[in-house]
Amino acid sequence: MNVRSYLLGLVTILVLAISYYFIIALPAHNRAMLQFEREKYDTTQKEKEMNQAAEIKEKEENEIVLDNCIKSAEARYYDYIRLNGTEVHGKKGLYNAPLHILESASKTKKADLEECYRKYRR
Repeated sequence: MNVRSYLLGLVTILVLAISYYFIIALPAHNRAMLQFEREKYDTTQKEKEMNQAAEIKEKEENEIVLDNCIKSAEARYYDYIRLNGTEVHGKKGLYNAPLHILESASKTKKADLEECYRKYRR
């Protein structure tokens, strides 16, 4: 009877240990892992949203700067023609200039526009 009681006690302890593992420890571990994965997913989503917002803001800022650069290049073109040409009589804001002046202004404007697009188009 003594050996039988001893074996019964060992089996009881073994059954209790296995039951504890499957009923209490394993579900708690799985809940903790699931919570960790949820937090990691939420953090990743927030980072993606922040990165997208930053990219949109940078793109909008680049578009504004690009527009200003284009306007500046066009203004320099017309200023150059205005300074080196003559105003057409009776037509305010319209200028005549020699061909070499127009070609030079066009080349400069084209180079300025290419520089604007190179710097700010992404």
